[in-house]
Amino acid sequence: QPPLNQEEQMERAALLHQQNLDYQESLDRDRQQAREVARRNESKLKRRKLIRDAERRLISEGVDTFGLLEGCHRENYNCKDEARSKSPNRSMVRIRLHLPSGKRVQGVFLSDHVVGLIYDLALVALDKEELFVNNGHENHVDSIAENRSEENPSDCDNVNPIDSAFDYRHVQSEWKEVFPQFSIVHSMLRRSLDELGIPLEECCLTSSAMLMVVVDS
Repeated sequence: QPPLNQEEQMERAALLHQQNLDYQESLDRDRQQAREVARRNESKLKRRKLIRDAERRLISEGVDTFGLLEGCHRENYNCKDEARSKSPNRSMVRIRLHLPSGKRVQGVFLSDHVVGLIYDLALVALDKEELFVNNGHENHVDSIAENRSEENPSDCDNVNPIDSAFDYRHVQSEWKEVFPQFSIVHSMLRRSLDELGIPLEECCLTSSAMLMVVVDS
């Protein structure tokens, strides 16, 4: 084969350079895709954990969710009675939540339960209704029912009640990282319940109330 002239050598060098560039771009795309998959998986695991934490708080504080948690922590229903038996002098507060889908869920709380527990109930209900998906948020927290079998939620000692040291502000900051922001609005008073650490009795929530769950678009 005769040697390449200068023009052919330049063309060949340019072709090899372009091939190298294309190969590097392909590698960069693969790396970026791998990082995105890892980020989504990490976010999915965090969302799953935060929803489980909300479920645990509802159970440990004895909130009656009328079957909303049935099937995930069925064994822990005895914790509900235990929590109520420790507080015979606290009055019951029935809360009805109106979800953006139009569906209503309800829970029976105690008067000195904090507002954050209502947000826990709303978070679990929004997830079960897949409203975070419909709201355009990526990746619903899937396979939770399948993964609950990996835990031992029936052990009440592993479900810590909310005490005076518990701070819902930290929980809210974690929620904002992986969920669309949502708020709970008192239907009658037309005001948002923004202080999650305040007892229900200090928010004019006595006996019963209808609250709206508003998810930011």
